[in-house]
Amino acid sequence: NSAFASVASLDFGVFRGFHKSKVLPEYLTLALNSEVVKQQAERDAGGSIILHWRINEIENVVVPIVEYDTQQKISGLIKKSFYLCGESKRLLNEAKDIMAKAIEKYLMYRKK
Repeated sequence: NSAFASVASLDFGVFRGFHKSKVLPEYLTLALNSEVVKQQAERDAGGSIILHWRINEIENVVVPIVEYDTQQKISGLIKKSFYLCGESKRLLNEAKDIMAKAIEKYLMYRKK
């Protein structure tokens, strides 16, 4: 529960120094995966086989930080999206269970 947000990624490592009262973690994650940042990565990436950013390039990346109320709206939508994804999976599993029971009942009825 630090006051600073950290974002872990296989591509980026760990970013520190974004204060949670100014940059929401959900927004920062989305911003780091935005086209603006991806274009910077493609422009600056080095390596012959696996492209990667060098530390000095990461330090100079421009992360678009929008107004806090806009971040809150975006963060809320991201959280809602994750909730709805979970709900979708739950409903799909419920439908599968109902279908399996209905098929079992159908097959038992046909045997009679």
